[in-house]
Amino acid sequence: MAEPILRYAHGFSCRTPRSEMFQSVVGSLVRPAVVVADRRGAYDFQVEHLQLEHLEITVLSYGDPVEVDLRQLAAQARESLVLQLVIAGSSATYLDHAGRVELYRSRGHLVGSDMPMRVRCERNCRHFLVRFDRSALHATALAFDQRLKLPDPRYAVPLTSPGGRALQRYVRYIVSELAHGGPLRASGQFARATEQSLLALVLETLTAAVDAKPLSRIAGSPACVRRAEEFIEQHLDEDIGITDIVASSGVSLRTLYRSFERARGVAPLSFLRDRRLEQAHAELLHANAERLRVTDVALRWGFPHLSAFACHYREKFGCLPSQTLRQRSPQRR
Repeated sequence: MAEPILRYAHGFSCRTPRSEMFQSVVGSLVRPAVVVADRRGAYDFQVEHLQLEHLEITVLSYGDPVEVDLRQLAAQARESLVLQLVIAGSSATYLDHAGRVELYRSRGHLVGSDMPMRVRCERNCRHFLVRFDRSALHATALAFDQRLKLPDPRYAVPLTSPGGRALQRYVRYIVSELAHGGPLRASGQFARATEQSLLALVLETLTAAVDAKPLSRIAGSPACVRRAEEFIEQHLDEDIGITDIVASSGVSLRTLYRSFERARGVAPLSFLRDRRLEQAHAELLHANAERLRVTDVALRWGFPHLSAFACHYREKFGCLPSQTLRQRSPQRR
């Protein structure tokens, strides 16, 4: 049974199994949308919405896999931006003429509110959207004496910086407040403090994302980083180590580490591990649970210790590899 919309101070909550009702709610909150759902799926659409002075917070949950088409434009929102984060599960955003941006718990995405896009959500995916006026973000940057630079919407926003991790913790706090009827939901108490803290953390995360943008994707990037990345991509499923990567780069270990830190914000081996995790995640998403074991996937992508693989996987994607694999089980489709 569909639950009614529950209104509270500065927002409302809604839960329904009907995609048409969810589509109507999303259209009124974010912008006109078309929700494409598999009618065989077990959908549990949920919406939590909070309206503050300069920003809006929306938490969306779906249940089974669903696609949301946001190709229609909202003229009134053209001066605002939306940062989307994944609280649980994973999703992919498709931008017109700009390709696919995959989102996990360690990666967000910033777009203009009027930018045409499609969002494909896997089972049990949960999104956190924060929409804010450009002027509010500029005012926050001015207050902190920072120069605002926005990341390219064609790429994900990494949440691995200290600011990004703090933003994730604060998002979890807000979601918990909304879910359990805390002061923000009950009376809007602490709304001003919440808004200022969230804008400050968003600013810090976006600034770090621009500073850590992959230099291999920009003109003038260090050749050593390009060579190392190409070597890593070509040997993801092979037994390679830091000596091999350094040799491929043509520079010293110290130089490569410094270049990678500036380009990626991580060390070369961390980059290698993340790329292998992404490959393992993609394989598990499209695998048949009756024909494949998590152990096989872990070993294929260079993770000999299953417990360490599960730990890194959960940290990056918000769930265990076995949970991702079970999503593809024929009995549940």
